[in-house]
Amino acid sequence: MSISDEELAAKLRDFTSDETTPDDAIRLFADARERCPVAHSEKQGGFRLLLNYDDVKSAQGDWQTFASSPSVTRKSPASGRGITLVSKENLERSSSGAG
Repeated sequence: MSISDEELAAKLRDFTSDETTPDDAIRLFADARERCPVAHSEKQGGFRLLLNYDDVKSAQGDWQTFASSPSVTRKSPASGRGITLVSKENLERSSSGAG
């Protein structure tokens, strides 16, 4: 069942993997993918969520635009390794064209 655009925006704005189960995140992202391929969360200082394969692949290959420093890192419960989230400041700087 699809949720309204307003509900979707609110869920994405409040998204954090710390407070969401994997199953809930999968459902949220599936619903968002068609309507909002790049979402923004205000949690953890703010960050963007790239929700489709082509965007993720492009960002991964363009480290100058999509830098991960400074960033928020947290340990993955499954692997114990750190997961890096792109910082809000770097996204704003890359969006404005500043280096």
